[in-house]
Amino acid sequence: MRRARFRWWPLLLWPAVIVPRAFGAAGDAIFTNLQVHTVAIEFAAPAYWDSLTLYYNQGLGQYMAARVTVDGVPYDSVGVRFKGNASYNHPNNKKPFRLSFDEYRSAQRWDGLKGVHLNNCWEDPTFVREKLHLDYCRDAGIPAPRGNFAELTLNGQHWGFYSLVEHVDKTFLGSRFGNDDGNLYKAVDGFLNPMISDFKWYGSDPSLYYNRYELHTDDSPNPWTDLISVIDALNNSANPATALPPVVNLDRLYRALATDNLLASFDSYAGSGRNFYCYFNELTGKMEWVVWDAGMSFGSFWGTTTNYETASITFVSNATNRPLASKIFGTPALRQQYFQTYSSLFTTYFSEAQLFPQIDTIANLIRPQVYADPRKMYTNAQFEQNLVSDITVGGHRKPGLKSFIPLRAASVASQLNVVGVPAEEVPPPSALAITAPNPFRRGSTIGYEIRAPGPVSLQVFDPHGRLAATLVDREHAPSRYRVVFAAQQLPAGVYFCRLESGGAVRSKKIVIVD
Repeated sequence: MRRARFRWWPLLLWPAVIVPRAFGAAGDAIFTNLQVHTVAIEFAAPAYWDSLTLYYNQGLGQYMAARVTVDGVPYDSVGVRFKGNASYNHPNNKKPFRLSFDEYRSAQRWDGLKGVHLNNCWEDPTFVREKLHLDYCRDAGIPAPRGNFAELTLNGQHWGFYSLVEHVDKTFLGSRFGNDDGNLYKAVDGFLNPMISDFKWYGSDPSLYYNRYELHTDDSPNPWTDLISVIDALNNSANPATALPPVVNLDRLYRALATDNLLASFDSYAGSGRNFYCYFNELTGKMEWVVWDAGMSFGSFWGTTTNYETASITFVSNATNRPLASKIFGTPALRQQYFQTYSSLFTTYFSEAQLFPQIDTIANLIRPQVYADPRKMYTNAQFEQNLVSDITVGGHRKPGLKSFIPLRAASVASQLNVVGVPAEEVPPPSALAITAPNPFRRGSTIGYEIRAPGPVSLQVFDPHGRLAATLVDREHAPSRYRVVFAAQQLPAGVYFCRLESGGAVRSKKIVIVD
């Protein structure tokens, strides 16, 4: 059930702060570029820690009011509370936090966002895993929150270095799906609650699902019926291949499941059975999948398997209790679509050439903050080692980020070949390429080169994965082509060009300036 909210804490009396945004969409100034933000939380009550702990243990989602200063800008009467499950038990009292800027002042926002999460990088010696996974989702067009970093101070005391993650709410839904009035459900934890969000059929009575999913919709006249309808179609139809496409956006579901698998993020639906949202898109009438809590990606989660690099591309920890995955993997038509999606994601986005520079860039930026973190779980030496190679702590192996990638790539390529969907050969840049100036000014041209005449799609997506423009969609095109991008209708910011021809894909980031 949705947690009740209480507003018992006396409010601070400064006016709400609404800071003009420098970018086009909510949160762009926070998340578009890799950066470390500063967050200072100040509580008026000296015993604030005891109160936060009490409210957390009550499990009601109650906030305390605090003054929060982010990047030098003060915001008053911000709701602050502890969050997390296993991560709450961080050995050095480095609790994760949830900040709600509109909890007590409805108009208050941070760059257009109502709330953010401060995650404590639980069980990640590198501090990189969550950011790397969320950026992968962004590049691959998978609905997921954006991530960055923050240095936290509590009542003047340096508290530690955190992963900063966007909240999934109506602002998020509107930016990703173009509407926010559908029902949103969050998977229950499953760590302490045995009633996990498994998508099994328990009957048509909505009350049978109240403890298995958290309803995050306040104003829907018909909650639960949409979710139960999908669960019914999944479990009780004679043929999932015909029953699921009308009610589930399968392409995005395949992408999310494949990415969790490829990146060995097993603290997810197919593994632990948690860490996702599902949203019922009113424009399409279909269920959309939203990735959540990827902090234990790249083999950091020990609860399901230790074969991180060689895990099956259809890995599921318990097929009986994960029908949304097992039905797809067990239905030939759906399984083939999943394999094809997996192959495309693997070919386009998963390589040493793409991921190693991202790891280096992130690590080089955050290294000073990681070293200075007084409450981190791992040593500086373990931080450095786990960026490149395995470490073992408490009997649990944590794959090195850079050592994991080539081993996983070799296993996945072999498995795709066995199932008859071999990883596509990525054409050389001269055979399939995009050229565009950066910064990209209004009316600039985008060039593309393809291997041979044939179907071509050249599209532009915003940072949220939404289609911003289709530049060319031709049945026949020359091998070289230039198109003027009339970008006047788009706000300045970061975008991604995607060229597809003959099953091959090329992507390029462009930065539109006024």
